[in-house]
Amino acid sequence: MPETDHINPDQIDVDPEIQPNPKEAPVPLESDEEAENK
Repeated sequence: MPETDHINPDQIDVDPEIQPNPKEAPVPLESDEEAENK
């Protein structure tokens, strides 16, 4: 699997499909946690 060697872990983090997923998940989660904490 030479393609895996060429693909860097940084490239996967920049993936447009993975970026919107983790970015939208922690946003609502943090808001909910802060609202419950207050």
